[in-house]
Amino acid sequence: MPFDHHSHARLFAVQAWLDEHGNAAANAARLLRGAAAADGVSRLVDDARQADGLSRLMRARLMALHRLLNLDDADLDGFPSMLPLHPADPRVLEICLLADSLSSLLSEIAPAQPVAA
Repeated sequence: MPFDHHSHARLFAVQAWLDEHGNAAANAARLLRGAAAADGVSRLVDDARQADGLSRLMRARLMALHRLLNLDDADLDGFPSMLPLHPADPRVLEICLLADSLSSLLSEIAPAQPVAA
């Protein structure tokens, strides 16, 4: 199979994002969903570091993290007792900025759409 420069660039972008934001993402996941969610982010970081290419599973896990950071899948009744966070809590802004950054990454690594003839 020939080397795919676009796939390699997307993996590199994911690795760079996770290197810069992986700890913050794990901390946010822990805050929002608990230790299991934080462990999932840590596994994603480890998997991306060892990957040869960006898999559909990694992409799906990044999208799931994005949904979590945006509270898209929120069940506020099931959140830990410390949540929901007050909007003035500085962690809310940090989580929003992290979600925005991840949104930019997801746009960057989106597969190229075929051009309609």
